[in-house]
Amino acid sequence: MTMFPSMASNADDPNRKVQRWQPGDPTPRSVIGAFALILFIAVFMVVTGFFMLTAQWDRPPADVQEAEAMAFVRNNVRILGGINVVLGIALAVLARGVRDGYRSRRRWVLWLGVLAIFFQLAGWVFQFTGMGQALLALGLAVALLLAFRPAADPFFDAGHRLEHGGAGGAEGAGPGENFARGNNG
Repeated sequence: MTMFPSMASNADDPNRKVQRWQPGDPTPRSVIGAFALILFIAVFMVVTGFFMLTAQWDRPPADVQEAEAMAFVRNNVRILGGINVVLGIALAVLARGVRDGYRSRRRWVLWLGVLAIFFQLAGWVFQFTGMGQALLALGLAVALLLAFRPAADPFFDAGHRLEHGGAGGAEGAGPGENFARGNNG
């Protein structure tokens, strides 16, 4: 270990060493953190979506042009609210698959999360929604990064046991049990 960091690291450097998941290890902390953060963000997406679906103006429009602008904003906020509710429910349902080590559910969470981030940021950029949507997008991006950490990849490689009809192991076997027995097909 050297006092001056460099791009060429020593294999024994404790600051750069990656602790990869091994069969028999508990669920990786990054996966548990991703699960908790995805679930937390998904619940907030549903709650904010319901508020957006019921959005109303607190005053009547001053003229016809303002009435059209208010209706345009209200309709777009409601559309974004509906998207938030649907994607929030889908993410909440699929979040457990991330915690349990299912590779395909992790991919579904990724694509639904990217879609949610796009709509949340679009609503914020076009000023239909507030800063809260941008913060939800940031939190969801962090959760997705945690789910795709390289150290957790072996956990998801071993967690595909029920995706192919339970072939190669008992129903309900934990992630890595079939992998540990040498039957990872």
